[in-house]
Amino acid sequence: MDTVTKEMSASYGTSRKRSNIHINITVAAKEICDVTPNQVKERFCFISDYSAVSLLEVPKFQEYEKKFPTQILDQTTDVYSMLQKYRLKTGLRVIYSRSDFRNITGAISLLLFIIENNLQTKFP
Repeated sequence: MDTVTKEMSASYGTSRKRSNIHINITVAAKEICDVTPNQVKERFCFISDYSAVSLLEVPKFQEYEKKFPTQILDQTTDVYSMLQKYRLKTGLRVIYSRSDFRNITGAISLLLFIIENNLQTKFP
C-alpha cells in the first residue's frame, strides 16, 4: 500500500499541496483496502449455488466416474434442500458411467436425451 501512495503522491506538486494530497491518497488507499474484502464476500456469497452446474459438465464425466464429486453433491443438496441426495447420487453415477451420456453437450441436450430415450422415470 505504501508503494501505491508514494507513486501517486510523486506525480503531484510540492510542499503543503503535496502533503495534503498524500494524506488524501493514503486515506483513500486504506478505505479501498477495508472495503474490497467486504465487496468480494458480498458478491461471491452465492457461489455455492453454482456448484450444481459442475455436476453436469460432460468433460468431467470420466473423472467423476473414477472419483465421485461428493463435496460438490453435498454443496448442491445443502443449497437445494428439495433434492434427494441418495437418488441424485445414484442417477449421477449412472450418467457418469455410461458412454452414451459422454457425447452430450450441455444440460438441455442431456434433458432431451433423457426424454427421447424415455428415461424420465429413472431420472425424475
